[in-house]
Amino acid sequence: MRWEKITITLSLLVFFSFTIAQQKETSPREKIAELEKKVMTLEKQVGLLEKRIIELERKLSELEKRLPPATTVKPTPAPKVTPTEKPSFYIGNARTKKFHRPECEWAQKIAPYNRVTIKSREEAIKQGYEPCKVCRP
Repeated sequence: MRWEKITITLSLLVFFSFTIAQQKETSPREKIAELEKKVMTLEKQVGLLEKRIIELERKLSELEKRLPPATTVKPTPAPKVTPTEKPSFYIGNARTKKFHRPECEWAQKIAPYNRVTIKSREEAIKQGYEPCKVCRP
């Protein structure tokens, strides 16, 4: 943060020195004095900005203290079903339009926002889902 302020200050100093160098009526000592005044003004402004940043950071930390703690949602794993049994439901992927047995490794990898529970194989096919080629529901 401070390097950015220093870079800005130096950039302005170069700009002012170039501007002053273009003026031919002033002597080098006058130019230096004028530059020093401008640098002092810039340093005051940087100091004011630093105070404002500190004040805003303090307000931000106060606001963060008021926020409730972040909660994470853990997806619930599907119940274990042996492959010989007909499952009571299937898991579909809303993006790929594939449906799986609950124990299928690919069903476990579906993102929670794409996961869809489907009651029967017939319903899945009616909704346009294709059966998984791994678990073959």
